[in-house]
Amino acid sequence: MRLVYPPDRHETFEKSTFFMGSIAPGNSLTVKGEPVPVSKKGFFSHQVELNPGENRFVFSEWESESCVQKTERLVIYHAPQSLTQVIEKPSAWQSFVLPQEDIHLKAGARFTVGCLAPQQVTIACHIDGITPYPIPLNPINEPVDNRQGVFAQLHQIKQSWPTDGVFYTGSIILPLDLPAIEKATIQYEVQTQEQYYTVSALGKLSILPQTPQWATVNPDHEAICRTSPEEGARLTPILPHTQFEIMGYQGEWAEARLDANQSVWLPKADLQLISKPYPDLVKVPLTQAMPSETGFTIQIP
Repeated sequence: MRLVYPPDRHETFEKSTFFMGSIAPGNSLTVKGEPVPVSKKGFFSHQVELNPGENRFVFSEWESESCVQKTERLVIYHAPQSLTQVIEKPSAWQSFVLPQEDIHLKAGARFTVGCLAPQQVTIACHIDGITPYPIPLNPINEPVDNRQGVFAQLHQIKQSWPTDGVFYTGSIILPLDLPAIEKATIQYEVQTQEQYYTVSALGKLSILPQTPQWATVNPDHEAICRTSPEEGARLTPILPHTQFEIMGYQGEWAEARLDANQSVWLPKADLQLISKPYPDLVKVPLTQAMPSETGFTIQIP
């Protein structure tokens, strides 16, 4: 038996999935004791309904009345949740709050915050030791400028999107006179007509020292940079020996500044730190798309 789809421990937001594969021609196939239609050449594509949570399927291949092989698959169905269910479980609510990973930035940098909450509420963001008062946010479906849509980054979270919620987001510019800070908590305050809620982001914010930090792309291979550290951002190859000033980190990604107007994100593993910029190395600004550039559409849940 060859079961080519889905892989084991497959996660889905759909109420059903299908299994695709092949067995020896002439043999039969069952799953959970029920027969599975198989073509004369032994191929099959079988759709099944899923229950919320873990669904385990055991496929049995039969030759006459003897079972010759069994293959097992686990499929996890993330059923839609109401926003009330999410808010009542802080660990679940944190999956819909930015940032998801620790961020390290320099004073003066801009970064995105955001939180899922009910419609028509008062919501604000507070960062311990940095914001003197909570900063109010705007809902993503009421943009304050034409860049607001780039903040729709939660499509990569492995939970189904609650249909009765709104994602509130904003962009915070850190003051230039901030000292170095280690792992400040980012907290959101939500005030409804009846109740007051708070939730903290999984990722924490650290402020880096103002001492410049320089890096180059590892000399043995080309690197792929992004316009942001999130999935769905535009990808562009960048040549070995390109040099940058490091502006910050998010998870396994580093923000690298090419010049005063351009910055990109690269995997930290593709960078090599240097003590100072080398004047004989050529900078490669991203003023034009390279021939192998690939575009990815950002999806709004």
